[in-house]
Amino acid sequence: MSGTNGAFTETFVEAAGLRIVMGQAAARAIEDGLVRAACFTAAGTEDPAKTLQRYERLRRPRVTRLQEMSRANKTRSHMPDGPAQEARDAEWARLADRSPEALRWLYTFDSDAEKEQS
Repeated sequence: MSGTNGAFTETFVEAAGLRIVMGQAAARAIEDGLVRAACFTAAGTEDPAKTLQRYERLRRPRVTRLQEMSRANKTRSHMPDGPAQEARDAEWARLADRSPEALRWLYTFDSDAEKEQS
């Protein structure tokens, strides 16, 4: 994480060209904006670099998990028919990261709760 030069803030969502493959790009952008605004509201303008470091610490766990889910989803969603695809279908049938709990985590983000941490 780069709190001193801002590189992390600019790249942590799509590091190494990662594209979000969970249908969450717009929602994630809104989350990022809400949390960033809350951090700056709480901290004021005294130390913007420190405020961005706080924002990064708050967002990193969620964004990291979303990146991991996206990488897995990209691999699973783009395979030809055959044994690997059949194994994938069986995995999805067992609910893996498509479980109600995993999807609830993804789609019920509470920006107000995260705001309170800022």
